[in-house]
Amino acid sequence: MSFILLSRRLLSFRILSKSVLPNHTISRTDFHCGFVIPRHIDWSTYRSSRAVIGPGDPRRSFSDSGHPGHQESEKRQWGSTIITLVAIPAFIGFAFGIRWYTTRGPDYGKLSEETRDQMRGHVSLERSAQGTPLLHSTTTSTLSASNTSSIPPVVEKATGPDDNPCPQTVPESGIDEHAPSASSDEQKSTQASSTSETEGPQINYIDPAKVEFPSHVPYLIVGAGAAGLSAARAIRASHAQSKVLMIAGGSGPEFGSEPGISETDFQEPPPYLRPPLSKELWRRSKIREQKVLQTTGDIRRHSWLYYEPECFFLKPEYLPAVEFGGIALLRGDPVVRLDADSHKAILASGRIITYDRCLLATGGRPKRLEHLEVCATTQNDLRKAGLVSYFRTLADYKRLREWVDKHRKTGSKVAVIGGGFLGSELTVSLLTEPMPDDKINDKASEATTKSGSASRNHLSLLHIFRESSPMGRILPPCLASATGRFEAGRGAELWPSSEVVSISVVPEPVPSPVTVNVRKDEKIPFATLQAVAASEVLPQRVRLRIRRNAIGGDKVEDVDVDHVVIAAGIEPNTQLADSAGLEIDPVNGGFLVNAEFEARAGIYAAGDAASYWDPVLGFRRRVEHLNFAEETGALAGKNMARIAPKEPTAAPDSHYEPIRYQYQSSLWSSLGPDLSWDAIGHVDSRRLLTRAFFVSDNMVSSKETSVSGTTNANQSIPSAEFGRLGHGVVFYLTPEEKRLVGILLWNLPEDLYKDQEYTAPSRLNLARGLLAKRMCVGSSPNETEDEELRRLSSYFDLVGELEEDYNELKAYAEAKKQELLSSSVQEDKPVQGPASSSEQ
Repeated sequence: MSFILLSRRLLSFRILSKSVLPNHTISRTDFHCGFVIPRHIDWSTYRSSRAVIGPGDPRRSFSDSGHPGHQESEKRQWGSTIITLVAIPAFIGFAFGIRWYTTRGPDYGKLSEETRDQMRGHVSLERSAQGTPLLHSTTTSTLSASNTSSIPPVVEKATGPDDNPCPQTVPESGIDEHAPSASSDEQKSTQASSTSETEGPQINYIDPAKVEFPSHVPYLIVGAGAAGLSAARAIRASHAQSKVLMIAGGSGPEFGSEPGISETDFQEPPPYLRPPLSKELWRRSKIREQKVLQTTGDIRRHSWLYYEPECFFLKPEYLPAVEFGGIALLRGDPVVRLDADSHKAILASGRIITYDRCLLATGGRPKRLEHLEVCATTQNDLRKAGLVSYFRTLADYKRLREWVDKHRKTGSKVAVIGGGFLGSELTVSLLTEPMPDDKINDKASEATTKSGSASRNHLSLLHIFRESSPMGRILPPCLASATGRFEAGRGAELWPSSEVVSISVVPEPVPSPVTVNVRKDEKIPFATLQAVAASEVLPQRVRLRIRRNAIGGDKVEDVDVDHVVIAAGIEPNTQLADSAGLEIDPVNGGFLVNAEFEARAGIYAAGDAASYWDPVLGFRRRVEHLNFAEETGALAGKNMARIAPKEPTAAPDSHYEPIRYQYQSSLWSSLGPDLSWDAIGHVDSRRLLTRAFFVSDNMVSSKETSVSGTTNANQSIPSAEFGRLGHGVVFYLTPEEKRLVGILLWNLPEDLYKDQEYTAPSRLNLARGLLAKRMCVGSSPNETEDEELRRLSSYFDLVGELEEDYNELKAYAEAKKQELLSSSVQEDKPVQGPASSSEQ
């Protein structure tokens, strides 16, 4: 709009200055609303030339029919106006086009493979404040195909529509010394481009002559999960130029190898978080789910599932050629045998890789119930038929999510077998209606979860478990019963103290004959034939034979369902123990390791597959949770990096002392806003004593004041049998010594109070401090066992007394601060004298 007004002003100025008023000087005040209004002129002359005056002037309307020469001048004026309006944008567009053409860079995503191989990038190296090398790509130059045929491509095109292009590797090196010499023009252009680069030493990050599959790596990690990636990060943090090779697939195609999904091009996915598979992903819409499962681009903008994008990992063949190290990921060729004496790993393809240090982070696989995988009558494989499935990987989630979305509105029935973490979380997630679109935020999702509304979800669900209540192996009876009530409130049908004996396919009923009335010479429409065929095909179902443990004796019942999900726990992948000569824990399972997570010289184990000695609790444990995998993987990586030589010619550090694992990892579960808990240490309600203290929702949460006038927070903590359980804490004690080995926080936030400016104390760290003391409850002569536990429970501020006091103290401090500021302003203000009589 401003451009049009400017053009009109210029045209009006030219018309008046040349045609109408050649001797009149127009000032800035002569312009008004895009029109030129001259002053002190002869209006008759102005009217005859059809000059434009103000829109409200009555002399603006007149006729020019008596002047035949004026029509030609008017045409010329309109022609010049059009030319001006077209020429100026064309000139500006041409200038911007020249600017873009001179500063543009090559679009590698649109180049062909041959053209892409002819592009060469230079890299300048700078050092950050922390000493981390920073790579900056600069100008490129064209080389002959013979000189760059061995150089790998620089950039791979992103697959997602919203993904940013992400380089798979760093830019390549320059011309090989032994390559044929280029022409003089190419050499001059190369020298000219190198002079225009940023200052700094030129490096060859990847040597094309060394691009090959590695035969030896300093650090080998078997497994590409949370423990493996945490170890790789710790190694790189301890030794910045280290080269780490991660081999996905566990220990073989049949043990631990994950099938791919469409978002990963049907390859094994990069390291990702498993807890969202049974919780958060089920509440997301289909569009949001597709974005979360994407592995390319900047995943921090659209996904919280993966640890790193695909481009974070190097290709295995680039690992020997990189000068500053990196983490390479090998997929599709798992380790099948490990020779610990010669430090060799044999892959499924027959290739052999030697290593200096090796970490076994093989993880676990679902515990199989083989008698439930085949039909009891026909011996057909029910897993291949899609009637029985396990739940562990991304592919399992995708398969089950598609089935549930398809049968959610038809009233199908699903049976979940298993009363642990996974069984309860899947029970609640399958009955949760996903969000309709991405505009609904998490608060709306939580409100829907809290209300328990499943009006649009016609899916029926049976939760079958051996215990008397879900999560009965971990939670005390009072909390396990609360979990069962929560699941029943969501619409689940609970089958406690039950066990599935066998599964058989329901015999298909004989379809009733369908009669179609047609005339003698009439042809049956194809749509009618399709309807008849569809009516004869019935969905296949399975029949569960369930044995229930009742008071009067066992009772066997048959229930027909459409699908069965088995969530009976996991088993560690320890198939490499025989070839590597490693010991297996006969009680807990997993590789036997010490407190430093070393199985034998040069071989470490971490994560779900490690059974370690806990020096804090004083017994051997194997933990199957995310926080434990991340912490143990990081510690094993630190020990591997510190004991290995920093340089190839250097000797190992003889004064090295390995780090012992003394950190108590946390485990958690969240079924909804009203049922979530965190635990520290060893929590097992079957083998340990439990003492629970809770604050009920129907009790008065005001502080009770004693006779002396002081507040006693211990008096407002009731027992677990008092009313509805709100916030609470559970202590786990050994039966003999009554030593504190575990603490569980029920519906309590991690921080004692909320503060955006300062870091608040953590309840989990408080629990870790109590476990580190290795205290025996009831051993003090001054207080009984119940009094001591009540005192310990008051540390966690169940009634919110500490948070209330902190908020009051913070408000008081803020008021005093404002008071001091106002007083200082008044003191600095100059004293004014009496006003004069004139001012008055």
